[in-house]
Amino acid sequence: MKLSIVAAAAAVALAGLAWSAPVLAAHARAGLWKTTTTDLTPAGDTNGKPTVYSGEYCRTPAEAAHDAPQVVGRDCMQTNVVWKGNTVTGETVCGGPVKGKGRFSQTFPDDIHYSGTYVFDGHTMMVMPFHMNDRYTAVWVKADCGKIPPLK
Repeated sequence: MKLSIVAAAAAVALAGLAWSAPVLAAHARAGLWKTTTTDLTPAGDTNGKPTVYSGEYCRTPAEAAHDAPQVVGRDCMQTNVVWKGNTVTGETVCGGPVKGKGRFSQTFPDDIHYSGTYVFDGHTMMVMPFHMNDRYTAVWVKADCGKIPPLK
């Protein structure tokens, strides 16, 4: 049972890489990005230690230039998005197989780095509740994404 909750939380955490926050052209470049997410939520199969996930994703020029909150996955959307300087905050609301609500804060010290936090409370289709508390960082790698496809 705990493994299912952890698997659902891991799936949402990895999806968080794709929908952690909207990006404006002045804040992040198009191209290949490397992300590292630390899940601070105590999980049954990690002896309460943080779990670290790493990955890469491709941000297209159109995504980098997008000037408004993006729909994040087919069943999630961002609301109450507020920019103050180089920091954006907001909420994510999901209504699909994973239902719940999250809050994010993301800071862009320049156009090749960002870091942030993401807290999400929800439940799976099987009504299994879970809580996520993530910290993440990202660094731009290069303009060419190579074989890494854009996020969908």
